[in-house]
Amino acid sequence: MCRSQPCAETGGGVRGCVCVKCEAWSVCANIAEAWRKRRYPNNFVSKLSDADAEAAETLVWLDFALHFGYIPAELHKEMSDRYDHICSQLSLMMSDPQKWTPKTH
Repeated sequence: MCRSQPCAETGGGVRGCVCVKCEAWSVCANIAEAWRKRRYPNNFVSKLSDADAEAAETLVWLDFALHFGYIPAELHKEMSDRYDHICSQLSLMMSDPQKWTPKTH
C-alpha cells in the first residue's frame, strides 16, 4: 500500500505506513498462531483476540492515513470494510471456539 502513497516519499508519514503494514502482518501472524493452538480453546481465543486487536489498530492507522491525505477515500473505505469484516469473523470464531477445535477419535 505504501509504495503508491506520498508518505513513503515525504518522510513525515513513513511511520504511519510502516505501522499499517506491521499491523496487517500481525493480524495474519496471530491468526496463523491461533489456528495452530485451536486444540486448546482458551489459547485459541486469546490469539484470535490478539488478531482482533491488531485489526482494530490497523483501522486506526487507516483513519490517520486518510486524515493526513496519504490514502484516497476509496482505498480507505475498501480497506476499512475488509478489516471490519475480518473483525466480525474473528468475533464469530471467538464466540464458539469449540466449533473450530479438531475432533479427536
